[in-house]
Amino acid sequence: MRWCPCQHSFSAALTTTRDQRRQQKSAGKDSLPALPTIVYSPSIHKKVGEAYEQALEHLPTGGMYARYASYLGEVVQSLLEAGQSKGGDDDDESMGDMESLEVAATIGAQLLALMLRVHEAGVAGEDLYMSWIDWSAKLGLPKVALKASRLACQSHPTSAKLWHARINTELAVKGPKASNVTTLITSALTSVAAGEDSAGIWVKATEVLEPGTKDFAQLVNMLVTALAGMARGPMSGGMARWQQSSWKRSSIDAARTFVKRLLAMPSAGGNFFKAAIALEKEQLAAAQALDKRVIRIFEAAVDAYGSVDADLWLEYATHEKEMLRGAGQVYWRATKALTDPDDFVCRYKEVMQA
Repeated sequence: MRWCPCQHSFSAALTTTRDQRRQQKSAGKDSLPALPTIVYSPSIHKKVGEAYEQALEHLPTGGMYARYASYLGEVVQSLLEAGQSKGGDDDDESMGDMESLEVAATIGAQLLALMLRVHEAGVAGEDLYMSWIDWSAKLGLPKVALKASRLACQSHPTSAKLWHARINTELAVKGPKASNVTTLITSALTSVAAGEDSAGIWVKATEVLEPGTKDFAQLVNMLVTALAGMARGPMSGGMARWQQSSWKRSSIDAARTFVKRLLAMPSAGGNFFKAAIALEKEQLAAAQALDKRVIRIFEAAVDAYGSVDADLWLEYATHEKEMLRGAGQVYWRATKALTDPDDFVCRYKEVMQA
């Protein structure tokens, strides 16, 4: 995990700020950005570092390491910005740029070395691993970012955001055709419980894997299994985003086959019903077909969640109104099924009068 600071990487980071400053000048704006929060001083930086090291000897916790890392990150950022505030005209490559660049490289190395120490000490939290990954990428060290993301998932194997960061890092470094991408996604979905937190991983998997392939079919099988184990409860949109994303990339027949598999299960998973209803209503609007499929899914949904989800009953009633059928039967059933129907009754009147 040892690495050498690369001035070219830091030059790239400085170039962005340099270009922004030149754009300001060309637009006639003479004002410079506000001064950085931290003004770097070698002697002060040395004393602060010594103070943190002494603190870590007595209190080697994740929180103390995180404070130290945050300080180092602010110093590096300050140096990157200060390097530009010292710059001259467009054709003047001042020494101020290079001096700040060299110091930023040195302290950047110190920051990443500290991140590795936290990992080896076994006290790194999810946020610190995310910072390690982000700073490695920002400093132009993709291989270090890749290593950090792998160590992060080893230390926190059930963290959805760390797996998501690892997948993004792997794709950024190796590209979408990386040989291990399917294995990596499978490992992530196996390690992270299905739910709102993991929705981003499912969406990313849909973007990477091609519909109609063996890998995509395996993904669908995993989702069926995952949703089968989800507890019943009010529906929300996290997992539905995956279903909508995947169905839009595949055929309507394939999507309907997937829905049938879930409906056949004793507990089909809370979030997929709304996505399935939306899918069929899109087809209904496009083809002016009968809405038997929509009604079938509504019925399965209220059977599973009718006692707790007033929004579902309101959507069902609205659909009946749109189809020019009376919604009275849905209203009566909802008042009987809901544990607390008062909110539904008030909102139902508003919906029907709209």
